[in-house]
Parts: sequence; structure tokens; C-alpha cells
Amino acid sequence: MEIIHQSEEKSKSVTLNIPEEIIHYDILTRVLVKSLLRFKSVCKYWYTLINSSTFINIHQKYSVESRSHDYYSEFLIISNEFGSNTCELMYIDDHNSTSLRNFKIEDVNNFTYFSTVGSCNGFICLKLSDYYSGFKLCNPLTKEFRNIIDHPRDRIRKIVCLKKYRFGYNSVGRDYNIVIVTSYRKYSYPPLFGGVVQVNSTRTNSWKTTDEFSPKLFLTRKGVAINNTLHWNVLKEREKDDSNKNDILKFDLHTEKLGRISYSAQLKNELDFDLMVSNGRLCTVTKNVTTDRIRIWTMNEYGISESWMKLYEFKVALQKSNCFAKDKYHRKKEKSVANRVLRRYLRGSRGLAKFRRKKLFL
Repeated sequence: MEIIHQSEEKSKSVTLNIPEEIIHYDILTRVLVKSLLRFKSVCKYWYTLINSSTFINIHQKYSVESRSHDYYSEFLIISNEFGSNTCELMYIDDHNSTSLRNFKIEDVNNFTYFSTVGSCNGFICLKLSDYYSGFKLCNPLTKEFRNIIDHPRDRIRKIVCLKKYRFGYNSVGRDYNIVIVTSYRKYSYPPLFGGVVQVNSTRTNSWKTTDEFSPKLFLTRKGVAINNTLHWNVLKEREKDDSNKNDILKFDLHTEKLGRISYSAQLKNELDFDLMVSNGRLCTVTKNVTTDRIRIWTMNEYGISESWMKLYEFKVALQKSNCFAKDKYHRKKEKSVANRVLRRYLRGSRGLAKFRRKKLFL
């Protein structure tokens, strides 16, 4: 490609011969997503190039390595008003600026509610209500949707005790997965307890049951994703040689196998574990009502329980309680009050998610 630059002072034309490979894969891959969407209309070749999986993967990799502004996470408030199939998005970025965007969710009726399963690489996974089962994979920038079929129902009569959803990306298989972890109790005497993991491949839009886990685990809070693996904090039955009742259940998206990560002995007296990811490392936030301390821990070496190290410690006035039920009630009450405020402002808030505005297309 030739670029001609004419100087006003000397009235000379300078021709620059830039190879197309440099323009396509060294320049365009550094352009922000919003600009790339406009560049699709330059010519047919650019339209095909920007839509290609090779270009998208290079653009995504560069965004992660360069840590550009387009890469950083932003908060996304999703509003779904009852009686309308229009979704309202509010972006809140690092500069405290907000922007609204409305788009219509196709193929749903006007009385469908949805909740946020999670977000990854700019995609948002929405779970539709039980009246209209299934999932929606959404790209807010391009307003594209992909329908994901609902997971198969087991014909065995049972009571679902707990069901957790999570959305993640398998970088090895280059596939986005929706994972459902379900614990249940069968209608039998004596009652039988069990747990099962179901995984959806968005590439093939199909479900499969991959693994079963011990029914003596109770998943708490939402999971986090790191190293192609999903993690949940769990409460387990305390064993004879184990003084810590908290544990981490992990699910590898590539091998589709369950595993466990233990906390170190120095965390045995901590309560209310909450997982998070910081600087590419698995972290947990704990609180101890007996000492009024909140601590932030990080795992320096992934999978090594002895590598947990305390980063920060705060002293705050924590509400003391003799049982988890009371704490859970207060958390639920505070959450309901916050939800009511959001509903007044956004006419029915249905979810809050973090996403990265770097992915181009579904």
C-alpha cells in the first residue's frame, strides 16, 4: 500500500511503501474496537479480515499484553423492565464516565426476565427466566446475540438443593463454556445426596455431563475464573485430620475435571471466605468476627496450599453472630435494599457484571 504525503513548504511528494502485512497485523490489531467496527466498511477485504478468527485472536492477545484502556474492566449495569424485551446497558469505566445503550433482545417475549451469569472477553452471558428457558450470549458493542439451548433435565425425581452458574473461556480449545454445578437430593429412603457438573460448548451449542462431586460440599458465593479454571469456595464436612472446614472446588475447562485446592493452616480460624482475582493470582477475602479483622490473602504459587500469603489487614467493627443464618439474612436484606434503589433508578435492574471491551464478534 502506498501512502503519499505532500509537504506544504517544499511542495514535494513522498511515497511510503508499507507492506500490507504490517498494516493488517501490526497497525489494525492495535486499533480500538469502536474504530475497527467503522473500518469494516472501508473495503470488502478489510471486512473479511476484521471478521476472521486469526485477526480477532491477535487483537485480543495484544490487548491483554499491552493492557490498553480498551482492555481494562468496566462495570456494566443491565436493566430489564418487566413487560419489555429491550435491554438497557450502562457503562461505568475507570474515568467515572457513564454511557447508556439500548438494544433489543431478539426471540423473547415481553415478560421474560433474565439474570447475568458472567462476562468474559467482552461477551456477556444471560440466563433467561424459567418461563423461557435458555441462555443468551451477547456482545454489547456489536449488539450481536447467540441463542444457547437450555441444559437437559434429569428425569430422576429429585430436589435441587443448590445450583451455581458460571461463564468462562477455554483458551486451549478456544471455546466459551457455560458451567452449571448442581447439588441435589433424590426422592428415596434413605435420602440420597449427590452433585453433578454440566458444561455447554458455545462452539457446538451442546451440553454434556462431565463429572460428579461429593454431596458433602456446599458452594458459596459466585465463582471466579483463572488459568482456564473456574473456582468456587465451598464448605465441607470437617474430617478427623483436617481442622479447616473451608476449601476451594475447581473445574478445569480444558480437561473438564474437578479438583480441590486447600487453604493453609493459618486460615483455619477465618470466616466468610470470598474468592477474587488480582494481578492474575487467586485471592480470598476473609473476616473474623472475634477479632474484628478483615484480611486479604493471595496464592503466590497456584495450587500450592502453603503459598497463601496475607497481603492486607483491616480492623473494622463486624457484627457478631452465633450462626451463619443470621449473617446471611442481613446480607440478603442489605442486597434487597440495594436492588430496590437500582430498580427505582434503572426501572428494574437485573444484573451487574464486569467485562472487557476488547472482543469483536461472536
